[in-house]
Amino acid sequence: MKRTRSENATRVTKRALNDDDMENAHKTIRNKENQVASTPHQKPTSPLRSLTCSVQALSTKAQQHPPKQQLDLFQRGKALFRRTVIPSRLLGRENERKVMTAFWTEHVLANKPGCLYVSGAPGTGKTAMLNDVKRQMEVTSPSTAKKGLKKTTNHHHNINMTMINCMSVKEPKAIYTKIVTELKPTSRSSDFPEDADVIVQAEHLLLNTSKDTLYVVVLDEIDQLVTRDKGVLYKIFEWASLPSSRLVLIGIANAMNMTDLVLPRLRAKNCEPQLLNFNPYGAADISAIIKDRLYSLLDDDLQHTNSDPESKTVKPLPLMQPIAVELCAKKVAARKGDLRQAFDLCQQAIELAQREYKRTNVTKKSPTPLTNSNNSSAVLCDTKSNGKATGPVTLRATDPPKVTIRHISAVSQSITTNSPKDKLNSLTLQQQIVIATLSKLRQKKNRSTMADVCIEYTSTVKANGTMPPVTTTELYTIISNIQDIGLLTIKNAKEQTKQQVLLNIEDSDVNLLIDEIPFLKSLFQQ
Repeated sequence: MKRTRSENATRVTKRALNDDDMENAHKTIRNKENQVASTPHQKPTSPLRSLTCSVQALSTKAQQHPPKQQLDLFQRGKALFRRTVIPSRLLGRENERKVMTAFWTEHVLANKPGCLYVSGAPGTGKTAMLNDVKRQMEVTSPSTAKKGLKKTTNHHHNINMTMINCMSVKEPKAIYTKIVTELKPTSRSSDFPEDADVIVQAEHLLLNTSKDTLYVVVLDEIDQLVTRDKGVLYKIFEWASLPSSRLVLIGIANAMNMTDLVLPRLRAKNCEPQLLNFNPYGAADISAIIKDRLYSLLDDDLQHTNSDPESKTVKPLPLMQPIAVELCAKKVAARKGDLRQAFDLCQQAIELAQREYKRTNVTKKSPTPLTNSNNSSAVLCDTKSNGKATGPVTLRATDPPKVTIRHISAVSQSITTNSPKDKLNSLTLQQQIVIATLSKLRQKKNRSTMADVCIEYTSTVKANGTMPPVTTTELYTIISNIQDIGLLTIKNAKEQTKQQVLLNIEDSDVNLLIDEIPFLKSLFQQ
């Protein structure tokens, strides 16, 4: 078979390429052999020079990619003060803990119905203390859980517990459906009235002496169930007080005056709940809680103590200066004693210190290379341009504190400011609308009630048509939050709708706010 001229040319080209590849391969092998042969004749590297080069390489790499440990302490510190963190233990509140523990023992573990009303300002540890007591009681009684429980040898009854935030229901009567949904048996029961009214279903579960299950219902933000006739609250409290009841009710609320509105009728029916009030935290309590969390940054042998039993010396506080912690505690205690606010300040102060640390340590230039093998004293440390040796850059929990008084003072200005303008600008849009509504009402009448504010607010927002008004329950919550800031005062009354609402700022400040925000201007300057 004869090949064409083009095919012969292709074969020649491939053969030439293969010959070139083989020659290059042989050259590579000869070069490696020459390197190996010449190695014994080279001057061996000294151990100190080798160590110096290794440290220089690691130092350069560390500057390009800072080790995680440099920033981990700040991240761990900020994580300690997140609001969602569940601490391993709660400090203080010993009297409140005793009352809650005694109630749990006398009713839940003893298989007896009852009701407890827990009140206190926001951030005083009501829900956290209840959760902590519940966890401890679960150890005492293994049958305490949410659903599907078995009897124990110590307590011959099942315990079915649920926790409901009343802010999650759109209207107070919807709480019946929520309770039934959480507590009804998962398996189909022949005697459960599936087609009956939701109140009948709830009574079948909670008012049945033949059942060996005790239902523990915790209603957080229970003041959201307040209605004009308060029928929902009366019925739930009465269920927990009847002889045939299988209900233990624990209500938690921020409102201090709810018991004054509900208790008279409950006392007349012998359905009065046990009361427990949480006072605001003091500076000493806030400081102790912050320090306890900071000490957990230390090594495992120091996590649960701040002193060494052998040396009897106090361990230094990690990350924050003790005087900075004291300043934070005093500022928060002087305002409202809200522990959550103290945690926010600590988190912001650590964030500020972290940014400064990055600027001064992580982003600085690489150290001067060590070329002299005689610089043995500088092998294991960084150097600066002046030739002086400095310590390692890595930040540990035992290093001097990084968060100082200056950081706390800088981040605490947001809560200690006395300027009405700053307070108004920090409000949400709905809160600003309520403030403007109150200012408008004050120009019409000397006294304004909750009902007046609700009517005026709803008519103003609906007339604009840009956004829907909030519900009455949400409006009451907004007004209560504004009171916490100090911009208005709510005077108690037997009915919530008749409570007087007094504005604590001048109309001129509100008018300036309206002029600065276009949406408010469209609402109130039509």
